[in-house]
Amino acid sequence: MSVNEANPSELELSKQRIAELEAENVNLRRKLSVSDAEIAELKRSNNEFLRANKEYNERRDAENAKLRATIEELKS
Repeated sequence: MSVNEANPSELELSKQRIAELEAENVNLRRKLSVSDAEIAELKRSNNEFLRANKEYNERRDAENAKLRATIEELKS
């Protein structure tokens, strides 16, 4: 049976289902776009945190080295 010979109600049901799936596809693409934007913001925020943490660690390490040197100086 060709498409032209298909039951008209089946054809209409198929067209309706295609329309529903296309609408769902639009919604899913919109959600994906929002998720992509959220991921980009989280990556930016994470990079900012990592940079700040690195700076903090460098300051802490420098202070620790200075205190160790002071301790060694006081021991001698």
